Amino acid sequence: MTPTPGKPPPRRASGQRHLEGRDPDQQQAGGGTLAPTRAVEQFVNISHRYVSSRYHGPVARHSQTEVAVLGALSTGPMSGYEVRRAITEVLGHFWHESYGQIYPCLTALEAAGSVRRTGPGRTSGTVFQITPAGEDRLRSLLAEPHTTAPARNGLLLRLFFGAHLGDGEAENLLEQARDRAGAALEQYAQLRDEPAAEVDRAREQALREITLSFGEHVARAQLSWARESLETLAALAAATDEGASRARG
Repeated sequence: MTPTPGKPPPRRASGQRHLEGRDPDQQQAGGGTLAPTRAVEQFVNISHRYVSSRYHGPVARHSQTEVAVLGALSTGPMSGYEVRRAITEVLGHFWHESYGQIYPCLTALEAAGSVRRTGPGRTSGTVFQITPAGEDRLRSLLAEPHTTAPARNGLLLRLFFGAHLGDGEAENLLEQARDRAGAALEQYAQLRDEPAAEVDRAREQALREITLSFGEHVARAQLSWARESLETLAALAAATDEGASRARG
């Protein structure tokens, strides 16, 4: 639609701007969109059948980082480097934060009065200490319902399109997943062998062991899934070979 000279252009209907940005090959002459191709329909149908969506709302990633950083500082003053090391060593079996997430978070927490600087660290970097306001903020964040991020699994992405892989490459991916799950179970066993906490910290120890138990359950499930998947592909390959032999015979 051409705007009248001297008047502002008419507002576009909701969604029209999205249509204007699409590939012209996907639009009809009248401005509507073509029906999706069969390939797209097939992909969407397969995705809905086999790929479960775990998205339940907005992802408050910055708040999750605040929980990790404030939680680490609740055990004592630390530099940014020490915060990341604490998160990696203590929470590494289920949580990860990069320096690119930790330092901006510390800056924001300081501006909000949740942490304060206490001086330089033993080697380098500023040491931060949680404040009473930061402890209140940590308790508030911990009480919020957690959000689940959309699933992003590189292994499943590769297996979903695995028909394009060469012989044995899908099996190799599954073998790697099996080995990683086995190694994770060994690591969890080592963590369980660590000395128990004092009696007055029994609840804290129990809660931490609950997170460890979650990792063990996930690793066992992944190990079982990888073995089962390898058996499925092995049976398929055997059936294919048998059919080829009969065809030749």
